[in-house]
Amino acid sequence: MTLSRSIKHFILRRIYPQPRQNEILFLIDVQNLSISFESLHQDPLSYSLIDALDGVIDKITKVGRIEISIAFGSQLSLPLLDMLNARKIPLIVCPEVVIDKGEPKSGKKDTVDPRLIELGTTLIEKIPTLTHLCLASGDKDFIPFLRWAKQQGLKIILAPATAESLAEVLIGLACENPERPGEKAIFFLSPPKSEINPPN
Repeated sequence: MTLSRSIKHFILRRIYPQPRQNEILFLIDVQNLSISFESLHQDPLSYSLIDALDGVIDKITKVGRIEISIAFGSQLSLPLLDMLNARKIPLIVCPEVVIDKGEPKSGKKDTVDPRLIELGTTLIEKIPTLTHLCLASGDKDFIPFLRWAKQQGLKIILAPATAESLAEVLIGLACENPERPGEKAIFFLSPPKSEINPPN
């Protein structure tokens, strides 16, 4: 008989000792963050996105230790490669796939979301000591993945680019911010207004 993922995970969490501190899986959807920053007329490939990411990482580490960090993006994310590597965050470049012209929606489709979900699921299943999943994205397409992660016993932290880019339905999935009881653990990457609209 094959055990369901939730039962298997439940058993593993009782076999493995609980970590002395929270252990966090940090998954970064560079594609989503870049699009959100573009809507603010902010160059997503400049230092600002990385600088904002550093600020969010500081907040996340107050919750626990980041066990694994992985960024996912397209070919357009390659200019960020060196800066991500300097922070020991590998970038997985996800190719675009061509959809058959005979399909209702023909053209190209990026594979960032499916790859992030696929690898995230594998890591959650293989590392039973993880306590939190932090997703740097505000995309509602991740709702099933985040709900599944919660079923596995993980607490959810969200790190969208801006308040505008955060799908409202995701808010309810975020856990409480241990630094600010009563508030959700949602850490925005949006830069200061002075960076977006610098004085003339």
